[in-house]
Amino acid sequence: MSFFILNADNVNGEIGRNRMLVEGIAAACCENSEFAPKNTGKYVINQFGAGDHIFLCGTNEGIIAYGVATGMLLKEAYPCNDKLDKEGLYYQELSHFRALRSPLSYAEINIVLARNLGIKHTLTHISSNDGYMLLGALRLK
Repeated sequence: MSFFILNADNVNGEIGRNRMLVEGIAAACCENSEFAPKNTGKYVINQFGAGDHIFLCGTNEGIIAYGVATGMLLKEAYPCNDKLDKEGLYYQELSHFRALRSPLSYAEINIVLARNLGIKHTLTHISSNDGYMLLGALRLK
């Protein structure tokens, strides 16, 4: 089992973020290019194995939701670079999904972990110890 933090705001802005929160999915868009960086679209979502814990973050908010990956990579047509890409959205459904009424802020995350986590990418892999500490804090919210 692994733990990941996924930036929910990197999926076509508010539309993608709202969909993740409503449907309980972890999603990322493709770059519609054979030279796309390996941290986008299917490369991001395909890293999640069954049973991995996924924390969804808002850019200036902190953790806004979390759930457990199914390990099944799903894809569908989605607007990508101003055109509809038949495989533009890659996602996994999350079981045991919970959207938070109020986020666990970055300041609170740093207190829980007793250090600055420094989340700067679309996807951040965190240690099991950090993951369990965050789960504990989230269950109290």
